[in-house]
Amino acid sequence: MRGKLILGLFLLLSACSTNYIQQDQDRAENAVQASSLAVYFLPLLPAWANYAALGSCFRNKPVQFIDLAALGKSFNLTYPQLIQFQGIYNELWREDLERYQRQDLPAPDQEKIFHQVLEKVRSNVGGVDVPEHDRLNILWIDPFLAAAQQEESKIASSMSSALPLSSLLAAFLKVQDEFVAQGHPLLMSTCLDQDALRGWQQKLGLQGEDVRYIDLGHFTPYTPSGRMMAGEVIHGAAFLPGKKVYLYVPKALVNTNLPWQQASKLRPF
Repeated sequence: MRGKLILGLFLLLSACSTNYIQQDQDRAENAVQASSLAVYFLPLLPAWANYAALGSCFRNKPVQFIDLAALGKSFNLTYPQLIQFQGIYNELWREDLERYQRQDLPAPDQEKIFHQVLEKVRSNVGGVDVPEHDRLNILWIDPFLAAAQQEESKIASSMSSALPLSSLLAAFLKVQDEFVAQGHPLLMSTCLDQDALRGWQQKLGLQGEDVRYIDLGHFTPYTPSGRMMAGEVIHGAAFLPGKKVYLYVPKALVNTNLPWQQASKLRPF
């Protein structure tokens, strides 16, 4: 009887030990996998440096920039897929940051989002909802934002002082019908998330229109060839091949560096 009791205790302890060992192994594997994904994330910018130079504005939300060159090489993703990946990742990442009121997410949470986004991109789900229309009309919102901020703060800047908000709104009003009727309208910003872009849709009198958004999470310092450059842009011809993109910008900014590069045509107003 005593021998059976000892044997039972031995088997129980062995089973517990095996479970603990397996749990340790699982935790170790998860940690290794999560840390291996860290190579795809560029360092987070502090709030004081979260500035989009081409838009002359601070981003209204944090952005997790991704090493698109490494990501594309590892998972055989095209440039449009990489742009969509960073945009979708930022959307889901910020949702979790706000939900749990955190400054950053633990590695396992980042890993979970990473694989969710990878599946979405491969399935062509989420991200910029690219219209089927052959002509896409993109309005760059950042000049309006800079002018509005200057009006509120009364602090002069080269962009906002040259382009007062009232003048911008009046100028856009003259091409508003064309913007909506002669192509599918999109709003673009290097500094605003989708919620803020929806607010500007209302301010511009575009409520009720089927407007799509390209927000701050989609812009990247990587070219389609994987070369890193200064500033965050989108190379339009590579991102939307086969589309005729008209980029609507204030006349004063036509000859400046723009965050959407390789537009089919600039449409000054």
